[in-house]
Amino acid sequence: MIDDTRTMKFIYSPLKPRNRKASYYNPQVQCKVKIGVIIRRIRDTNNSDFTGDCSSYTADLQTLKIHYNAIVYENAQMLTLDLTDFYLGSVLPHPKYMWLTRDQLPPDIKERYNNVIHRTAYRTLVQIDKDIYGLTQAGKLAKNALLHLLESGGYYQRKNNPLLFHHKSQQISFVLVVNEFSVKYVDRSDALQLMSILGKSTSTLLIGMAPSTWE
Repeated sequence: MIDDTRTMKFIYSPLKPRNRKASYYNPQVQCKVKIGVIIRRIRDTNNSDFTGDCSSYTADLQTLKIHYNAIVYENAQMLTLDLTDFYLGSVLPHPKYMWLTRDQLPPDIKERYNNVIHRTAYRTLVQIDKDIYGLTQAGKLAKNALLHLLESGGYYQRKNNPLLFHHKSQQISFVLVVNEFSVKYVDRSDALQLMSILGKSTSTLLIGMAPSTWE
């Protein structure tokens, strides 16, 4: 997040605006199995000073079931897509600030950034410029960015079924649940175009349940 995505940077604590609260880093270890592989991740939570709307809705179960039935009834093809690191990379409207304690900094980071780490007693301050896990507004910001991306590719939501998407001219639709897509399509090229659009995001695209004829 410091080198590659430039999500955060070390700053001198007096540079933080007085009216902004600095949160704290509270790492939470998670372990789950995905496609038979054990994935270990560390996500952070903090006491955010964000006060705006942070709602981020997902498609309801009824819409998802109807979409599955349509795939079977119309003898269409199905594809599932999963965006990893979905919440990362969206630029925040205003920078956030977070304290890191001395023992939360890995030795290599301490060595590489020794000249820019400004220590105050036992901790140092970072400025967060892009979305990270744990921020109150993370889901909403990421979703807004994704909706804008889909709209640029010709996809729109059904007014009576939020998060059920259709394309303006192609026979393809999908239901969006957080960062997972359940896609119904007829023409393989339409599915490839959807993946191409999503590939413009900084997120990683994982593909599942693809037909065996795909290479």
